[in-house]
Amino acid sequence: MEASSHCHLDFKAQLATWHQFAYMRKATTNVDVFSFGVVVMEFLMGRRPTGLEEENGLPITLPQLVQKSLENGIGSVLQIIDPLLASNVSKNEGVVEDLLKLAFSCTCLVPKDRPDMDQVLSSLSKITKWDQIKTAIQMPIGTRPIKPGLGE
Repeated sequence: MEASSHCHLDFKAQLATWHQFAYMRKATTNVDVFSFGVVVMEFLMGRRPTGLEEENGLPITLPQLVQKSLENGIGSVLQIIDPLLASNVSKNEGVVEDLLKLAFSCTCLVPKDRPDMDQVLSSLSKITKWDQIKTAIQMPIGTRPIKPGLGE
């Protein structure tokens, strides 16, 4: 999943989209996916989705901030993570980056370009399984967890 700029327009367009969701009160799965992406960003970054400013004082949204960070590499991604999570992130940089990529794709302004919730779940499963595989590989053989029913 790559950060794609075609999904994200300027700040005014994003605000218009959010206001549309808030005031149309039309519950759709596309709105759910968008909201999921925003919540994941808020959780990982410890920030609100609006009211942010760039160094130059211009307004920026969470998706725009994530997009910029993803384009600039893992070092930039780690700089936007909530400091309370940062101490644990160094062990799981790839997982955090993958979660931000997924969240970013969920906030695409063009609803048809967003993943559906089945695709989101599939992506989350792959991220989780890969993290578990990496952890198992890094653990000494005698300390690897044994699943019930296997090797007992």
